[in-house]
Amino acid sequence: MEWDLATHIQPPEHLKPFTLKELKNEVKMLHPRRATGIGLITAQMLKELPHEGFLHLMYILNAILRLDYWPTLLK
Repeated sequence: MEWDLATHIQPPEHLKPFTLKELKNEVKMLHPRRATGIGLITAQMLKELPHEGFLHLMYILNAILRLDYWPTLLK
């Protein structure tokens, strides 16, 4: 990532990685009848993820933060 030194804009502070506990707590709070997002994934589907599914989701979300690459569909 290149920064324009003439604009005096500081790079965004890096967000701390998600923990498995935080991710599971957020999924628990999802409203079951909320409209699906990209990929047609419902809140109920997320709530029924096995432990390994939560791990994979956490790895994906943390990679987005670590690489500072936000997929266009998530912006």
